[in-house]
Amino acid sequence: MEKRCLSLLLAAILLLGLKPGLAVLQKPYAEEPSAEVWHSYEPEMHYYYQLLTPAERRLFSARYDAIALGDSSLWNYLLSSYNWQSIQRVNFVLLYDCPELMYIPPETHDTYLSLQVPSKAWLASHPEKMRRMLEECNKALEAIKQRPEWGDSEYEKQLALDGYLCEHCAYSDQPGAFSLLPLSLEERTRTSYAALIEGTANCMGYANAALYALRYFGISCLSNLGTISDETGHTYGHMWNVVQIEGRWYHYDPTWNDADIYTLYDDYKPYFNVTTIEIRRTHAPDPVPAQLGFTNPVCDATACNYYVYNGKVLGEDWQYRLNSMVSYARENGRRSLGVRFESAKLLNEALEFIVSPLNKLNPRWQFTWLRRFEVEDVYLLCFIL
Repeated sequence: MEKRCLSLLLAAILLLGLKPGLAVLQKPYAEEPSAEVWHSYEPEMHYYYQLLTPAERRLFSARYDAIALGDSSLWNYLLSSYNWQSIQRVNFVLLYDCPELMYIPPETHDTYLSLQVPSKAWLASHPEKMRRMLEECNKALEAIKQRPEWGDSEYEKQLALDGYLCEHCAYSDQPGAFSLLPLSLEERTRTSYAALIEGTANCMGYANAALYALRYFGISCLSNLGTISDETGHTYGHMWNVVQIEGRWYHYDPTWNDADIYTLYDDYKPYFNVTTIEIRRTHAPDPVPAQLGFTNPVCDATACNYYVYNGKVLGEDWQYRLNSMVSYARENGRRSLGVRFESAKLLNEALEFIVSPLNKLNPRWQFTWLRRFEVEDVYLLCFIL
């Protein structure tokens, strides 16, 4: 009898000691999070999430819900049961595969190597703000469907999004004064909300906005981490996208498509669906995601590249075709024209021809603005008509 009482007493003590975590242990995190925000679009659209093991998904679900539901008791759900590699993988997916979360709290390190617990005060205050941000972003995405570029094809939907980002958003590390985001200025510019609503974002904000929007439109997309180098050789961290259009994968960099001149020139899209070979001339992939087991699809298609798709890649017959393109653009009231040449040699030939004394008085070759872009074998000539 005494042994039985002692056993009951010990059980009661253990029960009381575990009480704060009971909801966590009993909550069925078999596969997906329970938060409604998880279904902002089809869950299978989370590319990296699909690469997690069933066990890793249980940890991911608890941490996702901790942010989305504002419940810090879920944050360290069964954390001790996972090795460091699995924790890194889960944190990577939270940071780079979940743009619908809109932001990661200030207490969270911006690295998948050490994602810390958010503060209870922050978690308790933000779920309603997250809902409002989702509503604002979704309203903006619905408005994109009214743009002239919008159509039934995946290519047209992506083009409409790209046009919206280029017109509405400017690259900056200093976002607008008003925000629902309780983050630092630099942290805020990394969010999809900053790019879609506030109108200022850095590369991560652009990429997160594209990630959220394209998935919302039913298009498979993922984020890609890496570095870029400036003219002095200095290296910067960068983020862009890999997108599946008409069944084939392409690299897509909305940040580098958004030239400062876009308000005048809307035909400048050097990084609208390019191959892996093309993107790696200027963008170097971060090796760590691959080390964690996250590999990206091979991008070797060219059919949905902006200039290929629209027949604007010029070869040896450039003079005849360029004449026709300029005439067509002027006759149809286009404000700009962009063409891509197969080589630097052809681009230089075209420039020499356009600015030659023979054409100085020819109205066809008189432009408000003319600029050459040559970024690592991407030979573009841009006109303001």
